[in-house]
Amino acid sequence: MNSTPALLTYSDRMWTRHSRSLATAIAAEMDRPADDVSCAALARWFLDIPAIIREQPDPVHAMDSIFALLREGWAVRTAS
Repeated sequence: MNSTPALLTYSDRMWTRHSRSLATAIAAEMDRPADDVSCAALARWFLDIPAIIREQPDPVHAMDSIFALLREGWAVRTAS
C-alpha cells in the first residue's frame, strides 16, 4: 500500500476522518467545550502523525520527538 500513492492517500483520508470524534473525546477529557478549537487542532495533529513519521529516515526517533513535544509542550521544547 505504501508504494501506491492513490492507496496511501485514501488510507490517510480514512484515518483522519476520525478527527472530530477524537477532538470531542479530548475535549471531554480536558473538561472543555466539545467544539474547542485547540482540541480539534490536537486531534488533527495526532492523526497526522503516521503520515509524518512515514516520511522520516528514522521513524522511531521521529515518533519519540513528536511525543516529547506532546508531553512537554512547545514552550518547554523551544526554551532550551
